[in-house]
Parts: sequence; C-alpha cells; structure tokens
Amino acid sequence: MYGSQKMIGKGIVFLVCFLSVCSCDSAKDLKGSQNIEESATKKLRKYPNHQKVKEELEEIYKDVSGFSVSQEERNSIDQSRSSNSTYGELTFEGIQKLVDVLQLSPDDVFFDLGSGVAKIVLYVYRVAGVRKSVGIELSKTRHDAAMEILQQVRKHGWIQPDRLLELQHKDILNSDFHDATVLYICSTCYPNDIIRGVVQKMLQIPRPVILVSQKPIEHKQLQWIRTVELPTTWNSKARWHIYRTSL
Repeated sequence: MYGSQKMIGKGIVFLVCFLSVCSCDSAKDLKGSQNIEESATKKLRKYPNHQKVKEELEEIYKDVSGFSVSQEERNSIDQSRSSNSTYGELTFEGIQKLVDVLQLSPDDVFFDLGSGVAKIVLYVYRVAGVRKSVGIELSKTRHDAAMEILQQVRKHGWIQPDRLLELQHKDILNSDFHDATVLYICSTCYPNDIIRGVVQKMLQIPRPVILVSQKPIEHKQLQWIRTVELPTTWNSKARWHIYRTSL
C-alpha cells in the first residue's frame, strides 16, 4: 500500500511538472494580456474628445457608405486574390473601444489594411494624436470617397503639419508598412494567403508590432495578447484578436 501511495505521489509531481512546462507559453500570453488590461484600466490614457470626434464624423459621413460598390468592381477585387469585396466596418463605438484598448499614443504609426472609406484612419488620427495614420484600400470607389472626405477635414483644419495622414489606393501585399507600430485588418473574409503575407511583412520589421485581426491567426512568432468584443456593422459583439510579433 505504501509503495502504491509513493508511486501516486511521484505521478502527481510528474503531472504538475509536465503541466507547468507545457503551460509556460500560455502563462507568458496571460501575462501579456494582463499587462494590456492594466494599461487599459489602471494606467488609462485619456481621450477626452471621443464624443466630439464621433459626432463630427457622423455628420461628415452621413451620405457616404463603403457598401456602395458596383458589381463589376466587386468581381474585379475578388479576381485579384489580393483582397475580398465583402464589406463591413467597426461602428464608431467600436472604434472608440479599439482606441481605448490599444492605448494609442503620439509615438504610434497606425495602419488600416483595407481601410474602406477611412473612418478608422481619421478617427485614430483625430482622437489618439498618432504620429502617422495610414489607410490602404484596393477599391477605387471607396478610396475616392475617402479622398473626398480627406479634403473636407483638411478644410476643417484637422491635418497638422507635424503629423501625417495618408490614404493609399493599393494592394495590401504590395504596400510598405515598415514604420508601423500597430496594424489593423478586418480580415473576416480575407483569403489565408493575404493573412500569411501580412504576417511575413510584419516579421521583417525589426521591432515588436501590434496586429489587430478579426480572424484568429496561428503563427509561432505571433504572441496572442487578448481577445476583445467590438461592435461592427454585422455583429454588436464581434470578436477581435490582438497579437504582438515576437522577434
């Protein structure tokens, strides 16, 4: 009986050690998640103009929609295999929560990969005061609409000489985002080849980069930080996954 108890004791010790080793990476992920959680609560960066900017953009975008794209252009985008014509976007409430969670600062360079009519790009620029906010969009219709909006906000004095706001009509995978600190991609319907291509380009950046993706991504050099629910045009509780490159 004593021998059996001794073997059971050894088995328990072995199991505890095994689980400790196997959960090492998970523990690191949890720590990362807790750090961001603390930064979003205990060390919260304040963005006092959330409501003001939301109201301004709602007025500016009242007659502008990223959903208004011809079937011909949709087919062209889908055939390119470098994007997807299916469209959806964060609501302004979702963008506000995203900014709060990411704790964006004036040191950040933010890229929206598939920026549509540039709502997020403008909001981040205006609210978070980032050094640079860039939108990359393949649809010419959406890009042209975004450029018209950009002209309007220039007249309102939104664009500052010491901070950049850029809207690019390009294929994501042929774009340069080497200076990015944060990448956002509404990847719900994107082919996996595009996601892999974005990750590979990220890994060429010689510093940690944050990636926000609607589609979960598994890669040995991407560290999961946390998953958050953000309201979108298709789901009030859409799940978004936040990663950091591990060099």
